[in-house]
Amino acid sequence: MNRFSFVVAIAALLAPLVALPSTTVVAKELKPVVVVSLAGYDALLADVDLIGELAGAPELKQGVEGLLGMVTRFQGLAGLSKDKPLGAALLLSDAQEPAGFVFLPVTDLDKLLDVFQDTLITETEELEDGYIKLKLKNGPPMIAKKKGDWAFLSVKHDFLSDLPEDPSALLGDLPKKYDLAIKVNVANVPEPLMDMAINQMRQGAEMAMKKAAEENPEAAEIQKQLTEGYLETMTEAIRDLDNYTVGVAIDNKTKSAYLDVEATMKEGSKLAEQVTASAKSGKPSKLPGLADAARVFNFHFNAPVMESEIEMAVDMLEQAREKVEEKIKEEIADAEGQKVVIGMVKELFDVAEATIEEGQLNGGAVVTGEGPFSVVIGAHVVDGEKLDAVLKKAAKLGENEADFPEIEFDADEKAGLTFHTLQIPIEEDDAEEVEKFFGTAELMMAIGISDDTVTLSFGEDPVAAAAEVLGKKSGAAKLPLMQAQLKVGPIVKAVAAQVEEDQPMVGEFAKILAETDKDHVNLTATFIKNGERVRLEIEPGLISSLGKLAMMASKQKK
Repeated sequence: MNRFSFVVAIAALLAPLVALPSTTVVAKELKPVVVVSLAGYDALLADVDLIGELAGAPELKQGVEGLLGMVTRFQGLAGLSKDKPLGAALLLSDAQEPAGFVFLPVTDLDKLLDVFQDTLITETEELEDGYIKLKLKNGPPMIAKKKGDWAFLSVKHDFLSDLPEDPSALLGDLPKKYDLAIKVNVANVPEPLMDMAINQMRQGAEMAMKKAAEENPEAAEIQKQLTEGYLETMTEAIRDLDNYTVGVAIDNKTKSAYLDVEATMKEGSKLAEQVTASAKSGKPSKLPGLADAARVFNFHFNAPVMESEIEMAVDMLEQAREKVEEKIKEEIADAEGQKVVIGMVKELFDVAEATIEEGQLNGGAVVTGEGPFSVVIGAHVVDGEKLDAVLKKAAKLGENEADFPEIEFDADEKAGLTFHTLQIPIEEDDAEEVEKFFGTAELMMAIGISDDTVTLSFGEDPVAAAAEVLGKKSGAAKLPLMQAQLKVGPIVKAVAAQVEEDQPMVGEFAKILAETDKDHVNLTATFIKNGERVRLEIEPGLISSLGKLAMMASKQKK
């Protein structure tokens, strides 16, 4: 889809506004609720050129320009200012009176409209006061009007009655940050519409709660309290929310592609203050080895917990503990046995509550090796020794059970942890797949415990794998709130070893990926001013490898 047809499509999205009141609105009463930003033509073409470079297809830019030439009858985008962004806006007044339009930077609107005559536009009609009616091949008729260096398009005449001098101001810094972005200014949504949205959310949650209660009556009370807590938190978050942004871009410096989702709270709001306080109070990770980008996969979180979240989480744990105790009394007839198991459960919940009340959640998982692999899972806890005691009590209770695995307690000590080991029983049908991944069908598991850490590790030598991961201590203070990183090369290589005979392209892909170390897919969460950003990033080596694979597949088809 070319640039002009894209904005016509955006304009078509505004068609539902036709059903709203046709009152002529005054610009100063209107506030932008939703804006769509598209970077300038030159910026977008530069990104296409970069993608072609990475993919080993330098002719990609020329190909795009050639396609655009065909759509425009080889006139190009005559009449368009190619160094400025374009966009769309939906605006509402406090009385819910709407306006909506698409805006294009132009040097000559007549030339630009002529470019798309007979391809997108079937007929143009000059109206009074500089308005132009456009009949489209697909979609409702549009109204166009030029003001200064901008052309405005809308589905309704009234929406173009009082236009801004520079509509790009509505976009803020979006064109500089993203190729394409959508921003919802939640703070500008009129109060009645906000109340309607919250009520709909509440009704949906209550219906889900009712259905869950019918399916599991025993958990109905907990479900009700959880839902009410969720609704209270979400209502507060929505009312404190300033704006919400989704944007995609290619960074010309790092040559990575990324998708951002940002949420920002109103300046001075309760949640903004809590987010700011959390950002300042964050502590370095105690488990930085779980965030090692050199691993095939890593997942790491180190997030402060806000006061409101602590209170709600502790309440939820307390309710869950009571329900577990009730279940134990139903399942275990022996009074002494009940007492022992309930005591163990209480100790587990005590550790969980104390960890949450400490105000920092820290943990994650990694996959080590390049095939076979090992898996290490870890978390920071308060009073790990209590967990160790519960584990030994559980083993004592289960030692007479036929299927209870034999645990070797205190089998090793490394990286400040004491490890207990056991062999995981594997079903015969699963043995082959387990051996492919871990390198052995005799899968070992190690439970590592210290006063402030607990780990689970799996593999041929799980103790060594856990000790290696936990031995890394550098970089702890620089880690984001959350990160997940997948290194694609080793995964494809492992898959190729199993299927290359039937799927040779997988093997070719593995060879291409072996030529780069920038083949990660990264997901990160970080604090920004008064809010948070989640970013999904694809590194340039992976983009390049996918492009080369596509070119190779294309040549094989010819």
